[in-house]
Amino acid sequence: MTKFFTFIIFSVILIHMFIFEQGMGGDGWGYYAICESVVIDNDLNLDNNIYGIYNGFTKDSETGHFITQYPPGLALMDCPFFLTANSIAARVKTEIPQTAISHTQNSNEMTQKTLIRVFGIILAHNFYALLGLILLYLTLIHNNISRKTASVLIFFSYFASPLHYYAQSGMSHANSFFVISAILYLFSKYVHTGKQNLWFFIGLFCGLGMAVRYVNALMLPICCFFLVISCRNRKISSLIKLFLGFFIIASILPVFWWIHANRLSPAYTGVFSFNRLPLINILFSLKRGFFVFHPFFILFIPGFLAFFIKNKNEQTSAQKIVGWFSFISLITLCSVYGYWGEWWGADAYSQRFVLDCLACFVFCIAPVFNRWFDKIPFRIFCSLTLLWSYLIFIISISHIINFPNNTFWAESIIDFKYLFTQNISIADIFNGVYDHSVTLKAVSPILNRLF
Repeated sequence: MTKFFTFIIFSVILIHMFIFEQGMGGDGWGYYAICESVVIDNDLNLDNNIYGIYNGFTKDSETGHFITQYPPGLALMDCPFFLTANSIAARVKTEIPQTAISHTQNSNEMTQKTLIRVFGIILAHNFYALLGLILLYLTLIHNNISRKTASVLIFFSYFASPLHYYAQSGMSHANSFFVISAILYLFSKYVHTGKQNLWFFIGLFCGLGMAVRYVNALMLPICCFFLVISCRNRKISSLIKLFLGFFIIASILPVFWWIHANRLSPAYTGVFSFNRLPLINILFSLKRGFFVFHPFFILFIPGFLAFFIKNKNEQTSAQKIVGWFSFISLITLCSVYGYWGEWWGADAYSQRFVLDCLACFVFCIAPVFNRWFDKIPFRIFCSLTLLWSYLIFIISISHIINFPNNTFWAESIIDFKYLFTQNISIADIFNGVYDHSVTLKAVSPILNRLF
């Protein structure tokens, strides 16, 4: 019965991904251009591969070509799905309306093949988000969390976090979530089994994480630190395996930079500002603070403390080490993003940066969730926070609110006050959700022809 319950949870998540596909997103087009240029054009001149908007592109003053700030890791992960979609595109006869995916007049013309490839990319991110959730589920049950509790936590991980949006978007966050979930899973497995070869695979995922989002490179020193304090023997050998795995993937970065832009450093723009308290902003600010938009995850604080409170269900030393690994990882990544110039995520949905370390938040929540979930007040709190987060999602993707600052998304939780001042009905919200859900909008004309 528990396995069936787990199956239902993952099925509901998968159906939600399919129904509420959200297109490529601003950054998604930049990552897509790399994949299309390599696979279709066999080069890294992206000028004729830019659709949608020119997020993350700058024009080289010498060559006149567009230079992307994005790393190539996402294209590497999406490539199998892109190739499959490209093969299907050659055989599909049904016309897919171009209105299904928005693009600007200044971008290259979008053919039906391009649209199908885009769906392949989004499907890839569905897959990696789902795989990340599966790895998180396995990590939880390997650390004495019951299957039923782990399944409920997976449900909250998706529906009470920004993953309910970015798992079906062309942006990099679903893939990054998968990578960090894989690192957490492999580290947990090492702590419980002591198998030294796991460090090689941890290194591979650290390298892949950096190739997807540069800030994920911080997972390498974190892993080095925990290798030193947790490795029982053969530390040097394990370090070599860790670095070997890392450099196998990370070495593609300078090659990509050189071929694409004739440089040996990323073309990433933006600045850090160190005159603020980073965690206060990214976690507690009314301006897309993670705990404000998604208050369920504030449970990570008592959850982390629960690792060290002695009772009849006292945590094992292995669980405590994995707990510390999760805590240090999320604090480090959140701090870096908190110092970022646009720590709120610019014109995007909710607090997207925290998704990188979502698995670490969930692991820290697990002990208190395991102990308190049978208590009615706790269940009420969890249900209300889930409802709060999901209502923000539904209202946000409907795009029915006209924000005075001309942003596409609410920057602050206070911005939702316009929901009550602009004569918006529930029907308006549902119509807006339909208009901005790629699958619903694309499939409806096809279904109308068939039926």
